[in-house]
This record gives sequence, structure tokens and C-alpha cells, in this order.
Amino acid sequence: MNAFLPAAVFGLLTSLPVVAQVGIPATPKKFDTTRIGEAASGGSSIGYSQPKPPAATVRTTTHIVIGEPRQWKMTDGKSFVGKLIAFEDIVIEGTAAQPMNVPKKPTVVRNGTARFYVNAKVYELALDKLGAEERKFIDDTAAAIAAKK
Repeated sequence: MNAFLPAAVFGLLTSLPVVAQVGIPATPKKFDTTRIGEAASGGSSIGYSQPKPPAATVRTTTHIVIGEPRQWKMTDGKSFVGKLIAFEDIVIEGTAAQPMNVPKKPTVVRNGTARFYVNAKVYELALDKLGAEERKFIDDTAAAIAAKK
């Protein structure tokens, strides 16, 4: 039994390198890679293009200003600084510049109210809340626009 053990160990040790050996390819270029577009692939290629993002739509609102900024006095004693504007707005939507269609006779008073542009905001205010001078100014402006040809 003593002779059998060393022979078994020797046999195992000599067989390990045979199992762990890596095969060498028969042709040296067997593991080379072929790039896209070379002769082996027939000149094919992969084309990828990202889809174009949709064009941005711009919406521009233009208020028709009827008068210069002025101080408007109200019947309760308060006042504000703003511009008198028409009820019609010019709204342009699209990606390119478009011509503006300005009405010939903009509406100054509608249903007893007037519009004002104050601190980059639009407000509607009833005429009976404005002072007498302010109402006369708005009436004169509306009459001048109505008389215009």
C-alpha cells in the first residue's frame, strides 16, 4: 500500500497540466475581429440618427396700448399708474414671424368696463369706480377712435 500512494499522487500531479492547457488556434488570425465596413463584411455599416425634437411653438400676446402711462384716480381715493389698453389682443402662434393684424377701431369700453396694463398685468375695472376726470378721458378717447375713418 505504501507503493501505491506515491504512484497515485504522481499520476494526479502529472495529469493536472494536461487538463489546464489552453488550445492554440491553428490559424493565427482566427481570433482577430473584423471591423464594420471591411472587405469581409461586404461594406455594411450601422446608421443611427436621433429623431429631431419638435419645433418650439411660440405664442406672443400683444396688447394694444391706447394712451401713455398716467395716474388713474378712483372714487374711493386710491390711485394707480397704468396704461389704457384695448379689449382686443394680438395673439401670434408659430415658429416664424407673422404680420400683426391691428384692428382699425379697437374697443375701449365694453359692458361698462375698461382695461388697464399695470405692472405687467392686465386688469379690467368698472368705469363707475373711476373718478369723473378719468371717465371723461376714457369717453373722449373712445369717441375719437369711433370718429376715426
